[in-house]
Amino acid sequence: MLPNLPPSPNGDFRGFPNSIGNFGHAGRNSGSKTTIVNGKKEGDFVILESSNNKFTFRYWFFADRVAVQVLKSEGEYCFLLEGVAGGKADAEDYFVTADGNKHIPRGRFEDLTPEWFYLGDPKVKSVLFMAKTPEDDAPNENHRQVRNGQLNMDLYSFGRDFTLKMGAISGKKVKAWWYNPKTGNATAAGTYKNRSTLAFNPPGEPLAGNDWVLVLDNASKKFKAPGALIK
Repeated sequence: MLPNLPPSPNGDFRGFPNSIGNFGHAGRNSGSKTTIVNGKKEGDFVILESSNNKFTFRYWFFADRVAVQVLKSEGEYCFLLEGVAGGKADAEDYFVTADGNKHIPRGRFEDLTPEWFYLGDPKVKSVLFMAKTPEDDAPNENHRQVRNGQLNMDLYSFGRDFTLKMGAISGKKVKAWWYNPKTGNATAAGTYKNRSTLAFNPPGEPLAGNDWVLVLDNASKKFKAPGALIK
């Protein structure tokens, strides 16, 4: 972040990962605290950990790259890059997806496999490479922001599925359901081992009003679908 500059693609309030509730967003307060994990402020790499009541991210800073590890999250989240290649928004700015196709930022792109891309500017020799692992089906998007008729910046977002730490209920396996509170209907979402952390992607598009309730049952109990009448 550069000091004494107004909010702009090259100034304050732009960066990464700019997640939900301003967590990881430069210049904004999310109630987070950052600590040095490995006791080093310089060297081959530096590890920082930032957390608030909902998220904990660990940042690994190397000389040529940065890695972000999510240690805790409550609900869905995304990684959002706000900025431009080359330091200034130009019509020639582009990004290239894993299939080798070159794109001009203009709107949502479909889920990527594998989930990486790089962005660049024809006037700049270097490119910025971004990737996420493990892959999932959460939506990704990008768009070009225009202010006062001028290109302002580009935004690239990697979505993330809803994750849940297992083991809170009894049973070696759990049966998952997506319950629709509007219709009262439930859709089976698979059976899983009741351990570790699992990712769940709600049905439909991530739009306002697309509401679902995740229901987990002890699979050995063979309960009926949520919402079904018990006779």
